[in-house]
Amino acid sequence: DEAQQRRLKIGVDLPAALANDGLHLVYQPKQRLADGSCRSVEALVRWEHPLFGPLPPSEFVEIAERTGASGALTRWVLKNALTQLADWHASGLRMEMAVNLSATDLIDPELLQHILESLRGVKAPPDCLVLEITESAIMDDPERAEGTLHRLAERGFKLSIDDFGTGYSSLAYLKRLP
Repeated sequence: DEAQQRRLKIGVDLPAALANDGLHLVYQPKQRLADGSCRSVEALVRWEHPLFGPLPPSEFVEIAERTGASGALTRWVLKNALTQLADWHASGLRMEMAVNLSATDLIDPELLQHILESLRGVKAPPDCLVLEITESAIMDDPERAEGTLHRLAERGFKLSIDDFGTGYSSLAYLKRLP
């Protein structure tokens, strides 16, 4: 059917978009309620597909996860987000950058090494990067996710749970996470 053909086309085109910088990032400011300042942004990936026009991330990220391309997507986002962050820091604008990780990222044994290499490549400190994980990503494989989160926290990364309360975890489980 037409919807399946669309998903297949997106899945086929995504690797080329990643290889040729066919995606782009936008930065959503995170405003502090206490004083109205903005010292943090969240990097959000966008794709203007040549045939379908603007695609919502919910559409192509899900396809990336099902086709095995989510690791490449995460690496692309990290590289480009950290490059922008380093440019801001070099110009005197000190910011934190939040980047989303998927469930498959949390079970990737090379995730930590890739993040560290990305930071070294742009000469950015770990404390400027906030890794956002959805509650559902943690609950897909709680033990492996917890191990990954502890390793990331031990290396100085800030962690944030996105959309907490929409899944199945409890506050008791939340206390176990760094």
